[in-house]
Amino acid sequence: MLANCAVALAYLSAYAASSDQMVSLYNAFNGSNCVAVGIKFGVLTNGNETIDKSKMSADLKSLLVSWLKTKSGFDTAPLDEDSMFKFSGAFQLIGHLTNAFGRRDWCQSASSPHLALMFAAVTESGIIAAQTAKSNQTEHNFALLTQVLGQVPINSAQLSADLNEFVKQCLLFVQKFYLDHSSTQCADALLNVLQLTYDNYLSLENIRLFDRQYVKEMT
Repeated sequence: MLANCAVALAYLSAYAASSDQMVSLYNAFNGSNCVAVGIKFGVLTNGNETIDKSKMSADLKSLLVSWLKTKSGFDTAPLDEDSMFKFSGAFQLIGHLTNAFGRRDWCQSASSPHLALMFAAVTESGIIAAQTAKSNQTEHNFALLTQVLGQVPINSAQLSADLNEFVKQCLLFVQKFYLDHSSTQCADALLNVLQLTYDNYLSLENIRLFDRQYVKEMT
């Protein structure tokens, strides 16, 4: 909820009397937490392009890489019921933000550089490759990765290089460890990668049958 409110506040800043107020809001929140990241992500994606946001993008990416390296959410104890509305770490927050505010074209197109930087931060941090290199995985780690893979907005027609690498690394993780965990945990992730989920990227005019060739093309 805090992350959503932070993004909403940043979206409202797009209508401020001066673009300086938007910059001030971006710089006012710092640190590795969902509010700071929500504000910064919201300012980048609020549609007001009257200022150069390249430095902001680099700043957010650096913040995410640092947070992912220190508290990605992997190798931690599962959250209890009292913490069900909290994020276990930066990785889960990235999944939520890109899903909630990047899945609709009227919000962010699939090829948005602001979405791409989120996935680039994960790849640059090396957390997925590090987890894949292990000989086994905990139930929590496997559930966390498949949850996020089931959330991120994927459009094969506009697949950025950063998202492509992110999905590739996630699938390598799943391929290595899926036999050790419940197959139902992979369902949402695979449906999302194959674009069979609820997102607006699907066209219902020309439905293609689900066959082996289709699966090979989508993966």
